[in-house]
Amino acid sequence: MRSLVFVLSLVAAAAGCDAKQTGTSLGTGTSTNTSTNTSTGTGTTTVPAGWTQWKVADGGNDHWYRIDRNKTDWLTAEANAEGIAAHLVTITSDAEEQFIINTYLTGDDLLNVFWMGCTDQAVEDTFVWINGEPFDYTHWKSGEPNGWDGEGEDYCCINWNAVRGPIGEWNDALVAGTTGYDNGANDGPYASIIESEQRPTQ
Repeated sequence: MRSLVFVLSLVAAAAGCDAKQTGTSLGTGTSTNTSTNTSTGTGTTTVPAGWTQWKVADGGNDHWYRIDRNKTDWLTAEANAEGIAAHLVTITSDAEEQFIINTYLTGDDLLNVFWMGCTDQAVEDTFVWINGEPFDYTHWKSGEPNGWDGEGEDYCCINWNAVRGPIGEWNDALVAGTTGYDNGANDGPYASIIESEQRPTQ
């Protein structure tokens, strides 16, 4: 009987050791899920799935980005982004442009059009970023922006008419997107690429 009790004690001790090594205890701040776990020095915070950080170590700005797949007009897309402490993506350098292209304009999204965060709604032909950053870098498609004869193309999108290449160029569009180009390949409304300077919580 003593031998049996001794063996059971060893098994229990080994099980407790395994639990500590695999981090199954939640009392120490360890969590397990499909989202990104980021150490803050005081525990572990969870970044919702879908967000990607462009880290300074990789030449980035430490901002977070993701696709919002809801296809809406530009104004609704921006309002939705603001509702989660983000905004439509603002691309202020070629390095950021390449990050967006390489991260999001690939695979099934290679030819998709997305809203981005610039507009000339306030002053025609004077485009601004919605977060107030200097509008020094552009990547317009040839012949754009053109305002389309004053019809109100005041809202920016990226990857417009990528079906004819190249990938990632910008266009100004109506608030609900364009219609009728290349058999509907660029028809709005669009999904959007959004950006957050803060660690996302939703």
